[in-house]
Amino acid sequence: MTDGAMITTAYELAKTVHQIVSQFSDKKRDTIGQRLCDTSVDVAAQVQDALTTDDPVEQQEALRLAGLDGIALEILVRIGADMGLIGPNESKKLNTLIVAVRDGIDTERRTVRRNPE
Repeated sequence: MTDGAMITTAYELAKTVHQIVSQFSDKKRDTIGQRLCDTSVDVAAQVQDALTTDDPVEQQEALRLAGLDGIALEILVRIGADMGLIGPNESKKLNTLIVAVRDGIDTERRTVRRNPE
């Protein structure tokens, strides 16, 4: 995945999370919904930061944080699905985007480790 495609996929993930959360009740939107939104934006911001910095140490740290937040987001989506807040089709779409972003992060992390500046 190219850097631009990875940034776009991370943005699409955050946008999709926000669209789904907008359908939650006010109470759920303020609790798990807010956490889903915050975490998805963190992933997108960290991916963009990692892929636009020239410093390999900063890049590795941003990728590490994006990976951790990707794991957290995957867990939150599963919780939302188990609570009946996220439907099966929405869950599948989110998980597809999460896996794409996490795969990109893993590839980038291996590349940075092999080719430090």
